[in-house]
Amino acid sequence: MDAVLNNTPQGDRGRLQRAAMLSGFALHKIDPRIPFLLSELLTENTTFSETLQVIKAVLPAAQAERLEEIIQTAPPENIPEQHSLQAGAEDETRSNARGIFGTK
Repeated sequence: MDAVLNNTPQGDRGRLQRAAMLSGFALHKIDPRIPFLLSELLTENTTFSETLQVIKAVLPAAQAERLEEIIQTAPPENIPEQHSLQAGAEDETRSNARGIFGTK
């Protein structure tokens, strides 16, 4: 996963690390074992299905079934293209620089 950080533009790394940490806390709130199990499982080849299996394995049966129902009925999410994310990060960087140097 070092490659993910290394391939993330420097301006976005902090946001990515914060999001990953908060996601881990959310999973920890569901069951404290989940972040540890996922961190051991995670490789470049880990699939969504494998990740889901780990989460379902620690949930009570009723919650695991409900999670499966939600996933099967949820419409696929539209993921923004990478270039639009980079443009937003560049705008944020420019805005921060203007604030520091007092330019408009």
